[in-house]
Order: sequence, then C-alpha cells, then structure tokens
Amino acid sequence: MEGMRREVLLGAAMLITGCVSEPAAPVAATVPTIGMPLVVANLHNSLSAVVSVRVSNTDSAAVRFHLDDVPLAGDSISAAVRTAGDSVAIPVLGLLPARRYVLTAVAYGASRSVVGGAVKLTTGALPPDLPQYVASGSDPSPGYVVFAAGVYGVVIDNTGRVVWY
Repeated sequence: MEGMRREVLLGAAMLITGCVSEPAAPVAATVPTIGMPLVVANLHNSLSAVVSVRVSNTDSAAVRFHLDDVPLAGDSISAAVRTAGDSVAIPVLGLLPARRYVLTAVAYGASRSVVGGAVKLTTGALPPDLPQYVASGSDPSPGYVVFAAGVYGVVIDNTGRVVWY
C-alpha cells in the first residue's frame, strides 16, 4: 500500500510539474512604421489638402503642419484618422491661402508613435469672386459664422477670415 501511495504521489507530482511551464517571454510590441507621405492640394478648396501615406502596425495617423517661414511658432495637427490596411488618407483643414506649409505624417500604434518625413505644400489663393470680410466691434464673439455668398457656402471666424468655402 505504501508503494502504491508513493507511485500515486510521484505520478501526481509529475503531472503537476508537467503543467507548470516557464514564464512566457514578454510579447514584443510591434513598432509602427510609416512611409514617405504624398500631399495633394484640394483643387476645389485652397484651404485644405490630403496627405496619403503607407503605414504598418498602426491604429491611426495624423498630420502635423506649420508655416514654412514660421517653424518656431509651433505645429498644428490634423484630426487623427483610423488606419485600415496599409495606407491612409488624412485630410488637413484650416490652412491659410497662398502660403507654404511643411507637413509631417505621424503614425500611432501599440502605445508608440513614429514620425514620417516632411513634405511641403503651397496653398492656392482664394477664388477672386469670393467676397472678403472684416469683423468689427469691441469684442467679437468667438466661433464661426456659416452662410451663403453667391455660389459659395462660406465659413468665417470672428476676425472675418474665410476658414472654409
């Protein structure tokens, strides 16, 4: 009986030992990668552009941008766009007319971000038949005004600057 108990205990110990495995190695987080971006101006609205870029291991991407002649003024950033597959098209809105910009795509994934190469874009002028506006008063309210002007739908800010048409 004693020998049988010993065999059962030995078998149980071997079974338990076989179920215990080495601690799993930490899974290496995949680093996002980003290719060289391609920027295309919007032919119908000089205040916007689209940046296309190839990516991998990402969940979203955005575009940092600033005026070429004022790099120390700080970057603006587009809204992040969810990536699906290996490429993404990111709209960049709120640009000024007839200005040169530096645009840099940023890919996000696995709690990391990676910055791509920079590209330059010069925006076009506003259409000549688009009216110009000026805000006046001692303290204009913040925000935007949306209205129609001729063939255009127009959005202006509280200074009278056309921010979309």
